[in-house]
This record gives sequence, structure tokens and C-alpha cells, in this order.
Amino acid sequence: MSLDESGRLYLADYFLLEGARKNAIDFLKEIATNLEIGVQEHFKGRSDSPIRFNSWVRNNGGAVEFSVNNQDLPALASMGEWKFAVCYGDAIETERLSDPTKCRIYATTPQAHAAQSRAIKLKAKELGLPDPYENAEFDLIGESAEDVVDTLTAAFVERLDNYVQIVKALASEKPGQAVSQFP
Repeated sequence: MSLDESGRLYLADYFLLEGARKNAIDFLKEIATNLEIGVQEHFKGRSDSPIRFNSWVRNNGGAVEFSVNNQDLPALASMGEWKFAVCYGDAIETERLSDPTKCRIYATTPQAHAAQSRAIKLKAKELGLPDPYENAEFDLIGESAEDVVDTLTAAFVERLDNYVQIVKALASEKPGQAVSQFP
């Protein structure tokens, strides 16, 4: 086995590149960890919401997810267990970025719960809210880590708050109306 030119260049600057890699990973981990903390702080002590979220952060950063844990809305029980998550992914997590210095925030519902995602999208449109499933990219560099976390936290909270508003609106419809539209 022989090294190609890129391998030789990498090996020549191995210590420098590994130091830079560690610094970048530490930075991304700090962003992910502080994002989770910021979103949790927003929801801390809010007992007015019928929806509770679980959070998860990958150990080495790169991904954060807030997913529905409990939804106390009996009017929507006929649609089964609600599955919805707002996610963050950076270059550690995904290659689906326009640039590795960006991250994306998006929402997801499993395909098995497609009726729920259709109901959420339609109700968001009716309420004049943005599509909760739309991907949004954010810059990770150029500002301080604190400013980046503040921007990402605001985007995450907006998506989660919009979801709560959408689901409450669905639950307030006539019994069966929200469900019957989405076979």
C-alpha cells in the first residue's frame, strides 16, 4: 500500500491537523450542549403546555434532538402516538449541508405517521405559520459561540412553540374533524 499525495500532505501536517480537528469538534460539541441547555431553559417550569419533550445530544456533539415525550390531548388520541422531533445537525452528523461551517435545523415525523405530518403541515399553513418540516441552515462561524447558540436556541424554540400551537389548534377542532381529514 502506498500513500497518495493527499495522504502525504496529511501525514506531513498530522499534528497540526489533528489539533485543528480536536478544536473544531470541541467547538461543535459546545454548540450542541449549550443548545440543549438553552432550549431546556426555555421550557423549564412551563406547566401550561400539554406537550412534554425529551432531549438527546450525541456524546461528541453533532446532533441534538427534542422529541415529543408526552402529549396530553385526548382529542387527538385516535391518531395514535404522536411522533415529532426537532433536530440539529452539523458537519459531524450530516453531509447534507451547503457548507461544513453551517448546521441545519429541521423537524421530522416517521413515515409510519404520515397522517400526522400532513395534519401538522396543513394546520401550520392555515395558521400562517412556517412549514415545521422545512430545513433551515445557520452559520456556525463568524460570531461568538454564545451568539450562535442564542440564534440556534431561538430557532429551535420557535419550531417547538409553533408545534405546540398547531397541535392545540388541531385538538380544539370538532371531535374527529382533524382526524377525518387525514386518512
